[in-house]
Amino acid sequence: MNSMDQEALRQQIEEELRRQKRVSKMVFLGVNLLMFVVFISLVWGGIASTPGLEQLSESMSDTLFLAAFLPSLGWAMGLFFQFIALLMDLGIGDRQLRAQAFARVMSQRMMDNVLYGKQKREEVDLDNATVGPDGEIEYFDDEQQRTQRK
Repeated sequence: MNSMDQEALRQQIEEELRRQKRVSKMVFLGVNLLMFVVFISLVWGGIASTPGLEQLSESMSDTLFLAAFLPSLGWAMGLFFQFIALLMDLGIGDRQLRAQAFARVMSQRMMDNVLYGKQKREEVDLDNATVGPDGEIEYFDDEQQRTQRK
């Protein structure tokens, strides 16, 4: 097999792998959603059909409500984040994410350039300075150095 065929084969394998991962994530989200609906329905149905629920004290009924509501909310948030992750993997919103990333990177580069970049040099009076061996401008401290350099 030549390198062109190997590269094409590698790309096909990678694409198939990405496709399988997307399908798996969709299946996992679907199963998670189904389990959420079934179990939350059982919990809330059980609470609603509890005989004597209206006779419980207010603090007991609040505790029972919170005991069912908080796990329901947590599971719903988990489903929401799993859905968002799936959307991101599918490429939906890629353009907007790329634009945001580009803006952040360019902003950081501009800020770094302003804060840490080399300043443009002002015009140098060559009577008081010379170019050193490293290419940097060296200023004379006194008249004696000026006459020795020239």
